[in-house]
Amino acid sequence: MNKDKKTKTNAKKNVDNINIEETFKRLDKIISKLEDDKCSLKDSIKLYKEGLDCINITKNCLDNIKHELEIIDE
Repeated sequence: MNKDKKTKTNAKKNVDNINIEETFKRLDKIISKLEDDKCSLKDSIKLYKEGLDCINITKNCLDNIKHELEIIDE
């Protein structure tokens, strides 16, 4: 399984367990840490990867919500 598919799979598994608002809050914290001049390159890379995971989780949550709304509208 390639890396991109693995990330999407992990994000999809976590969709039901994570509140979208909590994910947005975590993304805000990640951005603040990345903007800090004291953040090392190593930490920046870890935070960047975590941010991408949060974005994938959020995207999957929104896709699920969109799908549910489409079903309701039918």
